[in-house]
Parts: sequence; structure tokens; C-alpha cells
Amino acid sequence: MLFLDDIGEKIYLAEVGVAFTTHSQDVCAHMGVEKPMEVKCLADKDTFDLFQKRLENNTRKRSRYPLSCEMVAKNCCGLPLALNVIGETMSCKRTIQEWRHAVYVLNSYAIEFSGMEDKILPLLKYSFDSLKGEQLKSYLLYCALYPKDARIFKEKLIEYWICEGIIDGSEGLERAENKGYKIIGSLVCASLLMNQVNHNPYGIAYVC
Repeated sequence: MLFLDDIGEKIYLAEVGVAFTTHSQDVCAHMGVEKPMEVKCLADKDTFDLFQKRLENNTRKRSRYPLSCEMVAKNCCGLPLALNVIGETMSCKRTIQEWRHAVYVLNSYAIEFSGMEDKILPLLKYSFDSLKGEQLKSYLLYCALYPKDARIFKEKLIEYWICEGIIDGSEGLERAENKGYKIIGSLVCASLLMNQVNHNPYGIAYVC
């Protein structure tokens, strides 16, 4: 709810420039946003600085294990929410073994990490559930078969979809390929695939 206090005359919200956020580029298009501002993941230095700051807020001192600390922060992939949640969890860890275990968990099965299931996963699940149709969800789940941090080449991905019958190629290869690019575009617009190579949140593959 937006509450404007002590308004003296009629105003037009479009002229004021009421801001909003969304995971979907389609929403921006429907809202008539001509130049949407993309909120990008933090750069490596900023990622580590924010993670260290979160530790300091709780322990009042820097981590005694800088290498493990850097590796844990790197697994947050520049996402402020992840840095805050994971930094809060790690702020009470005192032994190198605990830090090494955290690195292992984040690299192998991140859902087991404290705070992941109730604070971070619901946001990803909401984006997944918001996809229109079960078929589009199945295309994303196919991408999840790729290893963490994998580079998925669009041409190859579409070729696999066609060969495995996920995309019907009976009406011609060109039409099937066009449909494949449309599907990838829809997943990118939903922020569930990324068209960049710098960051890769939680193992969700990027396409190139």
C-alpha cells in the first residue's frame, strides 16, 4: 500500500514515478516501462565486502578463516539476500571445520544450509510456480539436469529438446527452433535463466 501524507492538490502517479520491482520482464512491458532498470548481482569485491560486514555485525570481528570465508561468500553469487542469510548463519561459527563443512554443503546440496529452505527457496519457488503452464516448467527442469555453473548453449539445448521429442519437429526444423528460442526467452524474462556469464545464482544455468 502506498500512503502519501498531506497532499494539497491532485497528483498523477505516473508523473511522480512510482517505482515497483518484478522478476518478470513481461510485467515491465505490460506496465509500459520503457527503460526498466535491472538490479544486477554484486561484483566479487562488493560480494565479499557485504558478507564480511554481515559477519562483523554479529561477531564484531572478521572471520579468522579468510579463504573459507571467501569461498562461502562466492557461493552466494552476488545475491544480497543470500549474503545476508548465509552471513547471519556463519556469524556464530568458530572452527575451521564448521567453515569447511559450510563450503561443502553449499557446493553439494545447498538446500540443507540453514535459512535456505525458509528464506531463499520460497522466492525461487514463487518464480517457478508463476510460470504459465506445466510444459514451460518442464523446459526449465530440463535445464536443471545440467551441472551447477554450466554454460548452456541455446542451439544445443534446442537440438536436445527436438531430438527427445520435447519440442515437436514434425512441422519443420525452422519452426521448432523458433519455438525453442521463444521458450528460452520466456525463461529469461522470468529471471529463471540468465543471458550472461558473470553470475549464476544457486546453480541455475545461464544460456549463451
